[in-house]
Amino acid sequence: MKKTNSMTKEELTHVILGKQLICDFDSKDFVDWAVTIMQQGYESDSLFILAGLDYERTEVREKYFYDSIRDLKIDINKTNQELIEIYAKSVAGKAVNNEIDIEDAFRKMCTIACETDYDRRYIGFYIIEEDLECLEYANRTFFTTDLTLDNYKEYIKNEFQIFLEMFEVTIPDSEKVKYYCTDCESLIRIKAEVRYQLKQPFKYEINVCENCGSENLKYTENQITKRKLIEKYR
Repeated sequence: MKKTNSMTKEELTHVILGKQLICDFDSKDFVDWAVTIMQQGYESDSLFILAGLDYERTEVREKYFYDSIRDLKIDINKTNQELIEIYAKSVAGKAVNNEIDIEDAFRKMCTIACETDYDRRYIGFYIIEEDLECLEYANRTFFTTDLTLDNYKEYIKNEFQIFLEMFEVTIPDSEKVKYYCTDCESLIRIKAEVRYQLKQPFKYEINVCENCGSENLKYTENQITKRKLIEKYR
């Protein structure tokens, strides 16, 4: 992921537009954008004005932002989904490159997950957030078996790295729903198997590996499973 000062004016603009779609947006970002664009050597009357609007109202900043886009002929023909993805990748890149506090970056990604109705691309961060709460109040996790209160920052940073690497490979949607079986060491689909026991409930169902019948499975959003997918399609 490029550092902010090496991004093109188009990339910087798309990041801002993506961030604007998420509830943590501050219109002061328009001003910071203008300063960065000017540092790259671009000029326009609207850009100069915007760069000086530190204490102006949002609607005024926004007017000069879009005026600047027109002046500089920046193409902003992207869907909201594409813009949010660009913003998310920017946050992840900053987290991996230690340009932003890992907990601040994590909060941003959890917001993105919520604002996109828990889109599969971002839901891993929401799952980590849920399991961190479980660790804090119940000393257990439901999904992230390797997550602890001692290693959570390292775990989250690794999630950011995986998030970026998932965009570097083309993985069929049919593969993204697979689990990883640690016994037969395969990416598999699960199947329900009926089990019996001498206490209630006497009959119950459990998910097992479709190949070997093992219960030792890593769910789809587990970091081990995603790493195996990346390795398979890299």
